[in-house]
Amino acid sequence: MKSTLAWTTATLMAVAAVAGAQDTGEKPAAKPPFEWKISGETAEEFKAEFVSNHKADQSTPTLLVETYAAYTDSRDELKAENDRVSKMWQDALNRSMAKLEAALLTEEAIKAMQEEAAKSAEKGLKEATYVSKRQPMKVVNETDGADGRKIVETTQSVHVRQKKWGTDEWTEATSEDKFRFTCIKAEDGKWRIDRVEAWRRDWEGAGKGGEPKYTWQEESSMLAFLYYMREEVKKWEKRKLPEAAQDTARNGAMAVFDTLMPSKQRLEQRLVLRIHGWFEAMEALVTDGFKKATTDKVLESAKKGEEKEEPAREIESETDGEGGIKIIKFKPRFEWGAAVEMHMKQVDGQWKLAKAGVWEKDYNEAGEPEQKFAEQANIYSLRYR
Repeated sequence: MKSTLAWTTATLMAVAAVAGAQDTGEKPAAKPPFEWKISGETAEEFKAEFVSNHKADQSTPTLLVETYAAYTDSRDELKAENDRVSKMWQDALNRSMAKLEAALLTEEAIKAMQEEAAKSAEKGLKEATYVSKRQPMKVVNETDGADGRKIVETTQSVHVRQKKWGTDEWTEATSEDKFRFTCIKAEDGKWRIDRVEAWRRDWEGAGKGGEPKYTWQEESSMLAFLYYMREEVKKWEKRKLPEAAQDTARNGAMAVFDTLMPSKQRLEQRLVLRIHGWFEAMEALVTDGFKKATTDKVLESAKKGEEKEEPAREIESETDGEGGIKIIKFKPRFEWGAAVEMHMKQVDGQWKLAKAGVWEKDYNEAGEPEQKFAEQANIYSLRYR
């Protein structure tokens, strides 16, 4: 239950994916608390229907918190089918992007990007340096609060295997994450959560030296992420994307940034609208005050995001390369940023991206700083450069 506003769509699918029994000959694992019924061949059609295996119970504060935890605590038993569900979403997204990619990228560029994605996935599995397992939250205490409120405290065991940097040595450690829930009994007799807090280090109040200080601090909820993503979708729906122009190398290069990348980002953001049932299941467990406070913070965060628009892309130069290639170099957008370079190739009268990369700071053998071109097969990695 980390702060969720910074989570990505991919992270959401990772948390949401469900476990199923694996055909290993071993005793089938217990059913996870919830699962998703997936349908849709493309990103536009993709739907994830929430199916709860945990019987929601709000008759007592403890049972309420156990239900909330079942839907949000990222317990390890939810990870088993993460790869399958994530792959289904990625395949649907790829199918939706295929036509536009074929229009703006050369066949060689598309092939290189696909091969890079496959290599990265394989490398990630083979060279993982951090593995964590989270057990289900456990209620450890329930006490009386002010005005008839109940305070429910929980712990969650987290086991981490981590590879030491630059070595083949692994370390293992188990820690306990602590949370506190303020619960209120509503007029309909059901208990609802009004506040969630986490036991965290107080970096501002700890002072210099001495033992670290820990305090109960308000925790962002999964609803905060869902509300935030909903606002992002609204923002993207209002944005009109330009139609790609490829009559010149410059226009073809700009289309990669102005049409291709935002088209994919819009489809990724729309995923939040494809989650059926989770909104309702989560909202049923919290008070109206909790929903309002969460919404207010989300709207404030979204407003700040709108005030910080990214600088526009500017082309610095256009030069001739070998074999009819036009090299388009973009200025760095930020003081700490890198210049992006695109190699454009004319195919059937249309300028398409054949290769791209960034100019990064490096050092030569004499230890002197210099700029070095680093090719990026994954074109979408240039989105934030």
